[in-house]
Amino acid sequence: MNPFAGRLSDKNAFSFIEIFLVISLLGIVIGLSFPNFRQMYDHFQLQHTTQNLADMMRYTQGRAIIKRRVHQLVLDPVSRQYWLTAKESHSPPSREASLQGNLQDIPAQAQGARIKGRLGKTFHLPDKIRLISEVPVISFYPDGRIDPVLMYLCGARHCLMVSTREQRGSVDVLESSDG
Repeated sequence: MNPFAGRLSDKNAFSFIEIFLVISLLGIVIGLSFPNFRQMYDHFQLQHTTQNLADMMRYTQGRAIIKRRVHQLVLDPVSRQYWLTAKESHSPPSREASLQGNLQDIPAQAQGARIKGRLGKTFHLPDKIRLISEVPVISFYPDGRIDPVLMYLCGARHCLMVSTREQRGSVDVLESSDG
């Protein structure tokens, strides 16, 4: 004998209206949360790109010390890309020459050869992120010094700063107060 036989009624399924209401509510919840997911993704992409650039700068500083050679990070905000070079000579470029340059002088300032290997490739910034830098070339010296520079990486609503000004030989990622 089936113990559930007496409990079964004529209604064994959900009605069309009940299913329609549940699907409608799920659609509304998803529709309202989609913009938040998009903003979250854009902010994550900005943080990831900024951290990658800061890590590249720390790597370049370490490589300059180990190889005992001036290295440079070349920034091209117009084409939104950057790459590393290493100078053959031990004489560093003057700070004044680096500060007086403009974007047309990038090849003249970056006097070194491209670094070989996967870190010597050209790195591209994502489409929605723009780079604002005081100088197009940042030099890293064998004694651990880095040219003092302040860069902004900006997304649609938020900017992060990469600074080498805060402490000698340090690369810092900071929140920008210039929203």
